Amino acid sequence: MSWAEQKAKRMMVPWDENTPDAKGFWEYVRSHYERCIETSWIIAKNHGDSREEIWSIANVILDKLASPLVYLWEAWTVLPPEQKAKYNPELAKIHEESVKMAEKAFEKSS
Repeated sequence: MSWAEQKAKRMMVPWDENTPDAKGFWEYVRSHYERCIETSWIIAKNHGDSREEIWSIANVILDKLASPLVYLWEAWTVLPPEQKAKYNPELAKIHEESVKMAEKAFEKSS
């Protein structure tokens, strides 16, 4: 097991879990890395002359943009529920239900 995997497991990164939160997290990760790849290619194409130079530039930029998984997990854990809901419809439903429950609770206490 790599150092990054060990650190991620200690931080409770959901490697194999099949929960709504884990599914949302992995969609968040996929989305983040796709944006990083797209951005690195756009920049590299504007600054490289040959195919090899473009690949080299893109790799350097991607290395700088792509956050390690443990940092993405830290960012995920502090995202508000409504932002997490964008990455998994199940989370949107859970968030909606929790808002309704909170509204009902406040209505009863008023």
